[in-house]
Amino acid sequence: MSTMWQHVRTLRFKLTVLYVLVFGVLFTLLSWFVLAKWEQGVLDAVDQRLVDRSDAALEQIERAANEGRDSPLEEAVQPQLRGLRQSRYYVQLRSATGVSIVRSSNLRNVRLPLPDNHQELKKGKRPYLATISGGEIARLLGADGEMRVLTRYCEVPGVLPFFMQVGLGMGTFNTSRATLLRTFLMIIPIGLLAGGVASWLLARRSLTPIRRIAREAQALTAARLDRRIPPPVAMDEVGELVVTVNQMLDRLEDAFRAQERFVADAAHELKTPITIVKGIAQVLEKKERTAEEYDQCLSGIVDEMRRLGQVVDSLLTLARADAGMPLSTTAPVSMNEVATDVAQRWQPVASERGVRLVLQLAMPRSDEPEPLVDGDNDLLDAMVSNLVQNGVRYSPSGEVVEVEVRLVQPYVRVIVRDRGAGIPAKHIDRVFERFYRVPRVEDPTGTGLGLAIAKGVARLHKGRIDVSNRTGGGCEFVVELPLANGQM
Repeated sequence: MSTMWQHVRTLRFKLTVLYVLVFGVLFTLLSWFVLAKWEQGVLDAVDQRLVDRSDAALEQIERAANEGRDSPLEEAVQPQLRGLRQSRYYVQLRSATGVSIVRSSNLRNVRLPLPDNHQELKKGKRPYLATISGGEIARLLGADGEMRVLTRYCEVPGVLPFFMQVGLGMGTFNTSRATLLRTFLMIIPIGLLAGGVASWLLARRSLTPIRRIAREAQALTAARLDRRIPPPVAMDEVGELVVTVNQMLDRLEDAFRAQERFVADAAHELKTPITIVKGIAQVLEKKERTAEEYDQCLSGIVDEMRRLGQVVDSLLTLARADAGMPLSTTAPVSMNEVATDVAQRWQPVASERGVRLVLQLAMPRSDEPEPLVDGDNDLLDAMVSNLVQNGVRYSPSGEVVEVEVRLVQPYVRVIVRDRGAGIPAKHIDRVFERFYRVPRVEDPTGTGLGLAIAKGVARLHKGRIDVSNRTGGGCEFVVELPLANGQM
């Protein structure tokens, strides 16, 4: 029972049922249409025969009246009535008052009934056609018998007005209709069965690529992320799905590999200060130390713990940027004030290295907005600080590091320029990767997180950051952030 229920729940079964239902409705409608058209065609042919038969009888009556015969009605139609003894046609003439004048012998003692609207026929003089059953017709043709009857009102000069009725038994018609109906009732189930089999096979063929995709997806593991689904020959909807899934797998593999590298690098960066702290603690544990030695060890521990805290904070900032988490608190932040605070904080370090910091702030006109950004002041400060630190660290003594805030509506740009050695072309596309360090003889230190944090903060503030080498040496970092909503 469970296996059957599993088949019933499959998309293949549902598609097959849907196709069979559609085919069933189409077959039924088509059969009804064909049967209705056939019935109408046969009835039209029967009606035309009745009209032709009555026209022939009426011509005979008119000819007999013109020849001056005493009983033109009987004399005109008697030859035809004698010929109808074994025919399916029935003829009856009634006077204008409804009295039966003459009728064919095959009617025996049955009188064809006049229609309820026979008095109206006197006005229009158009034939009236109807299918009648029961009553007198049942006595003549049986309980299920039907007759198609034409009734027309005739006025012939020299003859009293009369009603002419010509009938035709519908037994053959009903038999043919029943046979045709039985044929349709046999064809529809056979057609539905054939349609169901075809639908089952078609659904199987259509869903095979999807099942292959499912199997490939189930086979994917962290160790086998390089597997891809073979593309189909025909680039139809399924082919487009395969291409899309393969592209998604490419992105997943890249993200997973990047995550692996991130975890490995993070473990390495966290391991170093922990190892140093552990080593200092072990040294202190071996024997008694002087107060000065204790102070030096504690100072080393504090420095390493501070470095560890910076790495952890940096990783948390990057994790928030990677996850696309919105900023917890936002407020208008003046980039002029951020740049000023960073420059003041790094001025002593720059002076110690013989580097001059030059600050150029945005000075908007009266019709221009202030350089405000909706965001987190501490994160924006960290972003600019990392860029300035990078410029100071790699600028030789006697050079200048420029920090510029520029208003380019609807953005605020923060530009940091230095006159260092620049970034080699093969490394410039990777400087924003976390833990990536450009090999430098002059300064091998650093965690490789500063520029990655700057890019993450810019992304959190819906901005962007670019880097380029300057003509004559050095780098230029450009951060572009959207103006605060009130300043747009």
